[in-house]
Amino acid sequence: MAPRLLITGETFQENVLKTLKARGYQIDLHRAHLDEEALCAAVRDKDAYILGGVEFASARVLRCASRLKILAVLGVGSARFVDIAAATDCGILVTNTPQANSRATAEMAIALMLSMARKVPFINQLTKTGRWRNDLVTRTLFHSTLGIIGMGAIGSLVADIARHGFDMNILYANPTAKPPVEQRTGAKRVSLEELVRVSDVISLHCPLTPETTNLIDDSQFRLMHPHALLINTARPHLVDPAALAAALNTRRIAGCAMDGYYIEPAPSPQADPYGLLLLSDEVFAVTSHLAYLTEDSIQKMCELAAWSVINVLEGQGRAMPMVNPEALHRKSVDKPG
Repeated sequence: MAPRLLITGETFQENVLKTLKARGYQIDLHRAHLDEEALCAAVRDKDAYILGGVEFASARVLRCASRLKILAVLGVGSARFVDIAAATDCGILVTNTPQANSRATAEMAIALMLSMARKVPFINQLTKTGRWRNDLVTRTLFHSTLGIIGMGAIGSLVADIARHGFDMNILYANPTAKPPVEQRTGAKRVSLEELVRVSDVISLHCPLTPETTNLIDDSQFRLMHPHALLINTARPHLVDPAALAAALNTRRIAGCAMDGYYIEPAPSPQADPYGLLLLSDEVFAVTSHLAYLTEDSIQKMCELAAWSVINVLEGQGRAMPMVNPEALHRKSVDKPG
């Protein structure tokens, strides 16, 4: 019997669909969003599910999926889309595609640095509202100091671009040393406190955990230069929102740009409980959690997810990377058919 595959989301690529169909997969593709009830019905008879939208595979959904062996998430942050514990209990392997979007996210971090340093959002706002200002003095990234918090795949790419594109001095805070990055970029590993104290630009690239929630709080803002820029393309809650609002309102730092917001979708500025969306574009800019979305990264994510499905269902190898490898050793709980 041909394997049955559910795919949700708007971005799954047609050429990857053709590859799967050529291998005999019966594909149930839903471009429009599925709520929990519809998702339960859609996944019930499927062997695999590629989640490329904003659906949430709850415990209820997973228990409806009596045949499901693998759930492949496009992108990272799998816990936002899947009840990982329930998937493990059901013996369903969850995979994601973290390496596929590293360069896209790194480029967005650099773009936000440039935008805030050169005040692009602010000048755009002024110009479009009839206020022509050709006397605004901005700043360059060249030879400035960049502090990177989290030197993983994305942080390492940011370091490479910053060093070789702008000759920036690179500092980083990370649980472990990264000798290859140090050799390529001259990066120096320092404490978090030293990094925020001396950096002109601070860029966040660490995971959100209980230990890193509100990692940047009032005590860290008090150490920063008044001209410091904070860039966050990782997770909003790495930064304490109240402390960020206070730092920007008092000009304790020069500005902040982030991809994604504390509430998603973001509320209207007047309804924002943190008051950040009411701030001038000169000091605060936000994009809608899309740093990872480029044509190239979407193609790579779709390919990786498809091969994870193929590897699991056809025994071609191991699905990588696995979010819950322990699911391979768990016996599925009883699930309604």
